[in-house]
Amino acid sequence: MEIDLAYLVPILTLLYAVYYYITKENKYFHDKPIPSMAVQPLFGSSGRLMTKKTSFHEWIIEIYNKYPRVKVFGMFDLTSPVFVVRDPELIKRIGVKDFDYFVNHRPVFGSSDNANSHSLFSKTLVALNDQKWRDMRATLSPAFTGSKMRQMFDLAKHINTPDSRRIVSNLRDIG
Repeated sequence: MEIDLAYLVPILTLLYAVYYYITKENKYFHDKPIPSMAVQPLFGSSGRLMTKKTSFHEWIIEIYNKYPRVKVFGMFDLTSPVFVVRDPELIKRIGVKDFDYFVNHRPVFGSSDNANSHSLFSKTLVALNDQKWRDMRATLSPAFTGSKMRQMFDLAKHINTPDSRRIVSNLRDIG
């Protein structure tokens, strides 16, 4: 069987280009001062999860416990580099004090940029980007002050107490 070089060279070039495109980000964490999980082409750091060798719950525990003494480590979600924050104080700083610097997020349930999107999740604060995010955050922030949260907690407790008693009573009746 004879293979013509006119076909072999373009095919090998195409395969190399695809491989390069898939793996070009794999060295993202090599020059960063944080540890990172191993990378598999296409699967990133989640190969065991993608091939169903572990459950999502076990995988989350596994990656969380991989680097117990570091505050931040790196991993890959398919081909995208991701920073995993383990330190509660750093999470608090990112989530509260530095929240304005983390405006845009990856879309999980659809993009908020699509004007025709009617998905409930595409309208949430996490799905919004740029100015839409800033406007919504300015609208929502007054609702989450300490005193308002205490009022909401008291209201939720007041409303849920009869329901909780009914559920406990039903569970006792069932045995």
